[in-house]
Amino acid sequence: MRRVSLEEQILKDQPVIKDKKEICALCGSPLEQDKESGELRCPVCDTEDAP
Repeated sequence: MRRVSLEEQILKDQPVIKDKKEICALCGSPLEQDKESGELRCPVCDTEDAP
């Protein structure tokens, strides 16, 4: 029996995600890409517009 490295075990247990959508960590809504900077931002709870 072959010894399995820790990295192989971790990669084996990860689910395969094909169409990955980035979501906001705070509210869970899909992120949008900013046209000027190219950064991902949340349209719902955009912290830059907060007072």
